Amino acid sequence: MNNNKLFSYLGAAIAVLCILFAPVVGCGETNLNGLQIIQDESIGTDIKLFIIIAIICGVIIFILKNHLHLVASSIAGAVALLIAYLIAHSKNEGI
Repeated sequence: MNNNKLFSYLGAAIAVLCILFAPVVGCGETNLNGLQIIQDESIGTDIKLFIIIAIICGVIIFILKNHLHLVASSIAGAVALLIAYLIAHSKNEGI
């Protein structure tokens, strides 16, 4: 295994763990991580969908062999997280 794939796998593992378990949002004393967002019934399905897509993109990196596909999956995961953020930001803009 070359260094590029090793760094890709390491980056994907860190990204998936951070999305699932690191605090993503906080309000006052409450912090939510990705796993809590997915399980929370009060959060919209569209936000959950894009977070799940980002997680799947991170997991798919472990299966892919081609460097171009690794980059495409990484970009797709980052775009999915950005879309989830923009949806959440637009929904909470009026609050």
